[in-house]
Amino acid sequence: MRCLLDPCTFLWIVAGAKDLSPAASQIFANLANEVFLSAVFFWELSVKQALGKLPLPGTLDCFLVEEREQQWDRRAPAERASRSSSAQTSPAAPRPV
Repeated sequence: MRCLLDPCTFLWIVAGAKDLSPAASQIFANLANEVFLSAVFFWELSVKQALGKLPLPGTLDCFLVEEREQQWDRRAPAERASRSSSAQTSPAAPRPV
């Protein structure tokens, strides 16, 4: 399944919030599912940060990169290794969240 995360769901996942339903948690945790973020996602978070509604420890881009890497590590160490070897043969291969 391909999943498109909205900003609230992403923030709930990275915060380990109880607001995330068990069904949504299972979908995210299932390694067979691909998880994506849209361009609007980045715009929405940048607006929230600019308005002071999203306090972050650093810049938005650093936060997103760090959280993406942490979530990637939690979801699939084996999958990450296989994608990394395929990325060596295809550097432009897309990577889900």
